[in-house]
Amino acid sequence: MDTQPIIAQQDRIDDIPLLFGMMQRLRIAASVDKHLGQHHLHQGLSHGNLVVGWLTYLLSQADHRKFYVQEWANSHLQALQSLFGTPLRPQEFSDDRLGIVLHHLAAADWDQIESDLFTSCFDVYELPTNVFRVDATATCGYHAIEPGGIMQLGHSKDYRPDLPQLKIMAAVTQPLAFPVSTAIAPGNETDDSLYWFTITKVKEKVSSSGLLFAGDCKMAALETRARIANAGDFYLTPLPNTGTIANQLGAWIDTALGKDEHDELQAIYKPSAAAPPELIGKGYEFTTTRQTQVEERQVSWTERVQIVQSLAHRDSQKERLHKGLRQAEEKLGRLTLSGKGRKVWRDEQELRTALATIEKEHGVVGLLTITLRQEVQEQKKHSKPGRPTATAVAAVATQTRYRIATVKRKEEQIAAKEKRLGWRVLVTNAPVAKLGLAASVLTYRAGGGLERPFQNLKGEPLGIRPLWVKLPTQIVGMTRLLLIALRVLTLIEIVIRAKLAASGEKLGELYAGQKSKMEGAPTSKRTLRAIAGLHVTLSLMHMGEQQWWYLPPLPPLLVRVLDLLGLSPSLYTNLTNVRQSATLTPVALPLPHPSG
Repeated sequence: MDTQPIIAQQDRIDDIPLLFGMMQRLRIAASVDKHLGQHHLHQGLSHGNLVVGWLTYLLSQADHRKFYVQEWANSHLQALQSLFGTPLRPQEFSDDRLGIVLHHLAAADWDQIESDLFTSCFDVYELPTNVFRVDATATCGYHAIEPGGIMQLGHSKDYRPDLPQLKIMAAVTQPLAFPVSTAIAPGNETDDSLYWFTITKVKEKVSSSGLLFAGDCKMAALETRARIANAGDFYLTPLPNTGTIANQLGAWIDTALGKDEHDELQAIYKPSAAAPPELIGKGYEFTTTRQTQVEERQVSWTERVQIVQSLAHRDSQKERLHKGLRQAEEKLGRLTLSGKGRKVWRDEQELRTALATIEKEHGVVGLLTITLRQEVQEQKKHSKPGRPTATAVAAVATQTRYRIATVKRKEEQIAAKEKRLGWRVLVTNAPVAKLGLAASVLTYRAGGGLERPFQNLKGEPLGIRPLWVKLPTQIVGMTRLLLIALRVLTLIEIVIRAKLAASGEKLGELYAGQKSKMEGAPTSKRTLRAIAGLHVTLSLMHMGEQQWWYLPPLPPLLVRVLDLLGLSPSLYTNLTNVRQSATLTPVALPLPHPSG
């Protein structure tokens, strides 16, 4: 007779219930089902639940390929049946069924799906909705280029101009970088045309005016600024250093330097709770009137032009300048050396052209004084071969060679150039009371957080580059699926960081090999990886004619993360009951609003 239970089966569940709980809280399945519908012959899980299961696999395993999901689901059958609250068929997550889901996602009204996801998220978590950052990224893949298709050759931000790409325009809350509206466009479409389209979608979701939209210089098209101003909203964007702006910038910097000599520039400080405010820049502003035509209508508005010097940007450009000086000096020092295979410079103008090329290449034109030395060598040559006679007269031929004698820096010109480094032009139509000069700089700097979602989208666990689907509809569907996953991943990070910041707490056991290291602002990727490292295992125990599922006590880190996310431990403890699923109680989460 058996006296000891035997482990008949084990299931590493790790972060699966946590991810499922987050998606259950955000009502992803209901939002997807509402817009994808259901075929009358469809059996098993609905499209929305298939999406939830696939996203759970995707975020847990860092892999969006379809054909591995079925094997994964069948290996976690007990956990998934408990979470879904229904028995699952072996073919539930087959490649064909997931392909159908992608087809429906591509054909659905994506804006309406995003609106429902936006509403469900903001019903649970209080995120700021008065400042939005708008920007675009691109992702490439090994796809065939079809006329009018989504994958097209264009300006590559991935440094792969040989591969077709698609573009993703996103508007996220600032500074928390939670995606509000996204759009997928062919890879050869310009960014300018996507900004206003995305802004209108944000306005439809927020249903408010007086919003502030921040973006890089590609958002600075005059028509885009006019549309935002005409809609009763505000913009904040740098002007590109091209065209007429490049011609005007010199005069604006001259004015700034003149004001600086009389201490008339406004200092810009970065506030800090733990230390004195940090000086990050200085600048001034002036007001002008803009006017342009939008859809056969003349639009005019008042714009504030802000001439700002960032100290960090200045120091970076200064370092680049001195690096260019060193590289130019080294290259010039080797240019006219003697040696086998080295060029002999016999034409002065040719040498001076080469010097100018080097100066331009390293950005040091007018900053070096280069003097040349002329070397003349005489060579006697007799008209007859052999030893010349005493009375023979030799013809004298001369050969001229030019060398670089000295290379000296023009310290006065270099100092003058350094003063003109780090300047840029910001423009906004927001009143001073809403967005002062310092607030403009701080608000624009805070918007750099949009790079984080783009990095998560391209790297683990989402890995949109490359897309492991081929058909055009599946490319669009897969991209939309990953954009839903990005919302889950971003929200996990936002909520955990906000709760830890509010309590002043830090989490341990997040770093492999450094269990005692504490972290107060963990990334979602690191948090999920740490939970996966806990090896939370569901075991099927067998003793005699009895068998049952057993789950050991949850590790403290997992319990704390669940609490921070507002999720119940019953997501895990209920896994021993196939028919029982966890119930979530909505908890509002106050989050910090952006300054300015």
